Amino acid sequence: MTSLTDNGYRYTRLNDFPSSSTEFFADTLQKQQIILTDQDRDLEKVGDSVQRLKNMSSQIGTELEEQSM
Repeated sequence: MTSLTDNGYRYTRLNDFPSSSTEFFADTLQKQQIILTDQDRDLEKVGDSVQRLKNMSSQIGTELEEQSM
């Protein structure tokens, strides 16, 4: 069973965004900046890992050359 509101409809209209469009865009821009900062930090970690792997593979290659002589 459903109840009707004063205007006769079952559902009521939601209010528009509580903030202006300028605030919405500013908030969206701030969220995007946070995402970019997080991505930059993660990419630095990936870059550090790749550098470590490069160094390790170089050392392994050197050891293999020394052992084959």
